[in-house]
Amino acid sequence: MRRFFPRRREVVIDPVEKVARVNLHAPCGVVRVDVPTITMEEDGRVVSDPERPVAFISSPVFASGVDVEVHIPKEKRWPELELAGRKSVVVDACFGGTFYAIISAQELGFPGGLRKGKVDLDAIGRAVKSLKSHLVEAPKFAACIKHPTTPDLSFLYSVMVVDHKVGVVPEGSDGAETGLCYFADHQIDRSPTGSCVVARMALAYAKGLRKPGQRWTYHSLVSNAFAGNGGFTASIVEEVEIAGGEGIKANGVLVRVEGQAYYTGSSTFIVEEDDPISVKGFSMKGVCS
Repeated sequence: MRRFFPRRREVVIDPVEKVARVNLHAPCGVVRVDVPTITMEEDGRVVSDPERPVAFISSPVFASGVDVEVHIPKEKRWPELELAGRKSVVVDACFGGTFYAIISAQELGFPGGLRKGKVDLDAIGRAVKSLKSHLVEAPKFAACIKHPTTPDLSFLYSVMVVDHKVGVVPEGSDGAETGLCYFADHQIDRSPTGSCVVARMALAYAKGLRKPGQRWTYHSLVSNAFAGNGGFTASIVEEVEIAGGEGIKANGVLVRVEGQAYYTGSSTFIVEEDDPISVKGFSMKGVCS
């Protein structure tokens, strides 16, 4: 916020909690972000405080399919599933801004899970690719990725492979687990994946594994490799109902996520007055408030 945020003077600072509050407008709704601040003694400037975690509160998130058993046709089975003599897997579906399929590494056919030295990224990647290509065609699972209010969000964006037994538990957290996220066109997320963290909290809530206020930490392989640094700690702050048309609704939650955040880049958008498409068809107003 010191140099990279040109509208920083418009940001409202809470002098009691010492945070700057920013609303990010995303396709799934408004994400409310708290950036910790500190006042510089030498000149009174207010800058971001790197010693405290950044936090956000999600838009409404929910579990849409719990313990869904999906048959895998022979042509889509991966070697590890064949080796285990299995023809189906149990998958969860949840929404955290986009839809995720959640499956444990063990359920995927990797008994070593996501423990250090036991992760074969090539093999897991091939398995996830086969699984995802089938999930989008499987009627039983496809029924779980329908958004009650926003049809444009009704698609499977990512598969998250999880291991509930692996993860560094930081102070102030009740537990930890690890995830390996394959998103979009089969890219791997280096972070625990904020949108999937809130989706997994909603899933754990639906399963009766988490209650409001309980803090739980989520890791990626990277954060585990750095002694837990980089993990995201989440807690449920509110129960909500998402109501759509024709009586469609879902019971969901709002989730608060905390973690360290650093600038990785910036973009500049230029709108010229003589460009009718830019002036009338594109606006940055309201994207960040």
